[in-house]
Amino acid sequence: MKKHILNELAVRARSAFVRYISYAHWLMKLRKSGGLWWLVFDGITVNVENLCDFLTTRDVIESKHYELLYNSATAPCVLIDIGSNLSVVSLAFAKNPNVVQVYGYEPMPHTFECGQRSLSKNPLLAGRIQIRNIGVGQTDETIRVPYCSK
Repeated sequence: MKKHILNELAVRARSAFVRYISYAHWLMKLRKSGGLWWLVFDGITVNVENLCDFLTTRDVIESKHYELLYNSATAPCVLIDIGSNLSVVSLAFAKNPNVVQVYGYEPMPHTFECGQRSLSKNPLLAGRIQIRNIGVGQTDETIRVPYCSK
């Protein structure tokens, strides 16, 4: 039993260490400019305001959530990014030479503004991206969504 527990602890410690190294690697990509924090990776600059923004951006890129879709895009491809958040996915896909246009939708005003700041730091990619501050749904209506500002 003791050996089993020690093995489990070793596996967890190894996993935590690998995760820590990954975080450290991404922390080195943080820059501060104009009073704002920016995460710079793969030729993309993203505005991050807090730990959640940092971890979400890192997770989307490091975990390669969209790799299959990215690699299967054939020209001329148009991407629709529903819930564009900080514009990370929009920017990543705009780097793909087969993607000719990205249309994004982000309903939360504050998050939309963060995404707009990210686009402003990536002018070569932003020309192929249009993000609108609206939600996408089944019906044409205005709804109130609880939102906790960062």
